[in-house]
Amino acid sequence: MIRRRKIWIALVVCISTLIIAGCEGNSSEEEKIRDVEFTVVSSVDIPEQLVELIEQRQEEPFKITYSDKKNLYIVVGYGAQPTSGYSIAVKEFYEGANSMHLQTLLKGPSKTETITEIITFPYIVLMIEDTDKPVQFK
Repeated sequence: MIRRRKIWIALVVCISTLIIAGCEGNSSEEEKIRDVEFTVVSSVDIPEQLVELIEQRQEEPFKITYSDKKNLYIVVGYGAQPTSGYSIAVKEFYEGANSMHLQTLLKGPSKTETITEIITFPYIVLMIEDTDKPVQFK
């Protein structure tokens, strides 16, 4: 009887936590305070631990944030693409009262571009000064 009650309490706590987290996640329409200045990091300047994370996840679309205590690295990958020539644009990146908001866009090869029939894994790494605010991906 006591064991069953503990399981019930644990279940209620888990469900409550998920509901609260879901409500906080709906703040994607948070009012913009300012645009965020960022640097696009070249592949040779990405921290080694982050390179490993990217390589582990590159097959599928992914979003990662990684902090080295000084800088925050924000990575968006679009998974496997059938050819070369893909690029990623930052459509919007702004700071709200409670979080940072990032929207990116995958651009395919232009019609005039020479492409290679090879699987590619496009991703972009942005670097900003480290912050306690979470990043909301749109």
